Formats: sequence, structure tokens, C-alpha cells
Amino acid sequence: MALKFFGLMDLLAWISLVLFQFGLYKDMLLFFALYLLIKGFLFFPDIVSLLDGVTGFFFLLAFLGVFNIVTWLMFIFLMQKSFFSLFL
Repeated sequence: MALKFFGLMDLLAWISLVLFQFGLYKDMLLFFALYLLIKGFLFFPDIVSLLDGVTGFFFLLAFLGVFNIVTWLMFIFLMQKSFFSLFL
């Protein structure tokens, strides 16, 4: 049950980045960036949780206007992680 919840939250997180690119729901991206940072620190010893924290950091940078290729790589990581959590 918790895996599906986290998968859904990850799905909403990467959707928020796409919506942010169109100038919509800017606060939503900030919320999910902080969510990913907190989730990364709560489950720290796990490598996937560490990547969640890094993804949250790059989403926070995107909120501040700094987009680069690493942001989109983190987007793809979060997208595939959410699909695996929800559908497998």
C-alpha cells in the first residue's frame, strides 16, 4: 500500500515538472521538490532514496529557473520509478 502511495506521489512530482514548463502550478513543483528532498533524507541509506533527494534538489533548481540535462535525466528516473511502483 505504501509503495503505491509513493509511486503516485512520484507520478504527481514528474507531472508537476511538465506543468511547470508550461507556466502552470509553480507552487506544486516547489511542494514536490521539498517532498522528494524529505523522502530522500528519511530513507537515506537506500541508494534509490538518495536519488530521490538528488531529484528533489534538481527540481528545486528548476523552480528557481535553472534547467539542464540532469534535470531531465532526474525526470526520466522519477517517471520510470513511478511506473514500476504503480504497475508492477
